[in-house]
Amino acid sequence: HSNYVEFLNNPPVDTVTVYTSLGDLPKISKDTLTSLCDLVRSDEAYKNWDYERGFTQVLDKHEFSVKKIDDLVWCEIDDENHLKRAKELIYPKLIQKVSLLYLLFFVPIAC
Repeated sequence: HSNYVEFLNNPPVDTVTVYTSLGDLPKISKDTLTSLCDLVRSDEAYKNWDYERGFTQVLDKHEFSVKKIDDLVWCEIDDENHLKRAKELIYPKLIQKVSLLYLLFFVPIAC
């Protein structure tokens, strides 16, 4: 897999392997921001879009690199399906990680 985003939301399944979810996008280039602002200025409808759809519109002009973190316990909750996934998959993993951290840092080891 490359570290560049090719599709956000609904990629053509026959041509791409989805291997990550965007957990956060803390940093974009000034050129990318300008393109997103130009997009919003060009049509009022874009103001109601989520950021993924906006980025999809400017992917042909800008590359987005991503760092894949295999053991990241995270999910975005925008709807009932996301909430269900969080409860069934993410929460148990989070409890497991917190329990492990507790054991590592707070349980005294007898020497």
